[in-house]
Amino acid sequence: MNEPAPSTAFRVLITGRDKLLVRLIGPITELADFAPVKFPALKPVEIDLSEITAMNSVGIREFAAWTSGLQNAIIEFSHCPKFFVDQVNMIRGLIPARSKILSFYVPYFNPETEEEKRVLFGLGLEFEGSGATVKINLPTVTGSEGKPMELDVIPEKYFKFLHNYT
Repeated sequence: MNEPAPSTAFRVLITGRDKLLVRLIGPITELADFAPVKFPALKPVEIDLSEITAMNSVGIREFAAWTSGLQNAIIEFSHCPKFFVDQVNMIRGLIPARSKILSFYVPYFNPETEEEKRVLFGLGLEFEGSGATVKINLPTVTGSEGKPMELDVIPEKYFKFLHNYT
């Protein structure tokens, strides 16, 4: 008997007591329903984006409307994929101004081997500070053959969001 195909529907899982972990899973499109996603406003919240697979324009609009309604004093985002970072850099108000980015992925590439790699950058490790004093500590990244890899983004454009959300 065949196993069922993994769900491609948007889902949300909420766990935690003192700090809520909100995991968004699947594509954020016109089918993503944020209306039932509710949690106490008094608790800090971390929104984990490691399992979102895509965002389209309607999904971006729904996501922005949902996050703008969050009343939590502490709103943190983790495991932000590149397509999300690109949107945060382009769309003012996609996430609340009081938000903090805890971690995000940075693409690396080796033109010789054509190998690609996503590297997770974490607050206090690969980046620190806030506002105009954000410091980025670029790690040395090597591919599967031990060959050096280079950033596959323009740093001035890609890391721009850090000045607002650290």
